[in-house]
Amino acid sequence: MIIWITGKRKSGKTTLGKELSSKLKAIHLDGDDMRASITEGLGFSDEDRLENNKRIAKLAKILENQGWDVVCSTICPDHVRDDVFNITGCKFINLT
Repeated sequence: MIIWITGKRKSGKTTLGKELSSKLKAIHLDGDDMRASITEGLGFSDEDRLENNKRIAKLAKILENQGWDVVCSTICPDHVRDDVFNITGCKFINLT
């Protein structure tokens, strides 16, 4: 199972992601952590946001295929969600 928490900056995505992953005993992939590691160098243009979320989605799918539940918390604009869903089949939680 993959759950994707999205919302604007400072909306509580990371906090909820940590709490949820702890309760589910799931792996938590946070957008800020990913930008400091596997998506380092990407900016904040529409294309870079798409690439950032696609890379996180692909990693989440690999982990799910290995039997892990995954909680992702990132800014995921509307124009990116279809791509993320097509890769992961995730459930979205949108914080406003």
